[in-house]
Amino acid sequence: MPTYKVASLQDQGQDMLIVPVDSSFTKGRPADIEARIAELQTAAVTAGLKGLIALVWADGERMAYLAPQPWHAFFHTLSMPIVEARLNAEISW
Repeated sequence: MPTYKVASLQDQGQDMLIVPVDSSFTKGRPADIEARIAELQTAAVTAGLKGLIALVWADGERMAYLAPQPWHAFFHTLSMPIVEARLNAEISW
């Protein structure tokens, strides 16, 4: 059963579910990546979490992300240590 830690937070009225993943999670066809995100979103709703899924992963010394465009400015202010410090929920299926 897959299990992911989640940083459930709110910024400027937006509910965000930030999920740290391995960089391999974002490899492959766009349709496959979207299906994995949908699976995480369904598990989050089932767990009673509110918000949209955004993915983050270590990219060398930096943090890469896959998030809705309006959130990009906020994500530029984050780093993996900040996200890891804010992990406060878990989803699994």
